[in-house]
Amino acid sequence: MKQHAASFSIGASGVDDTVAYINAQEEHHRARTFEDEFTAFLKRHGIAYDDRYVFG
Repeated sequence: MKQHAASFSIGASGVDDTVAYINAQEEHHRARTFEDEFTAFLKRHGIAYDDRYVFG
């Protein structure tokens, strides 16, 4: 399995939601792959990407 890493920042008001997301991440990713979630994030925020460079 390929390993992926990314880094994002959040504001102080987003800490509780972020901690809850991290704590539920294993269960969450049983239903949705990291790749699906990451590309949805990029699209939601209007970030252009090329699969060849994002996922190798």
